[in-house]
Amino acid sequence: MTGIKTHEILLIESIFFSIIWLVDEYIAFLLSIVLSVIIFCILIISIIAEMVEKSKVPRSFFVKMFLSLIPPIVMLILYFTASDGNMEWLEK
Repeated sequence: MTGIKTHEILLIESIFFSIIWLVDEYIAFLLSIVLSVIIFCILIISIIAEMVEKSKVPRSFFVKMFLSLIPPIVMLILYFTASDGNMEWLEK
């Protein structure tokens, strides 16, 4: 059985965040920030643990973790620029 390919992860994440941004931009903003930070922290901790003691974790894990950081950040930037920075809820 093969795992999920890298491009499939990017596509699924992009669709998920696009739908969330269209439904509720406040929740989407929070999810984009929080999930990006969590994924980044997991990636950094994994890299540090790998440097300390080598494991049998494949290199593709690190690549997929790094690439899964991209969709939330890109969707945040795209939506922010598409709305001309007009997010009423952010100003309150």
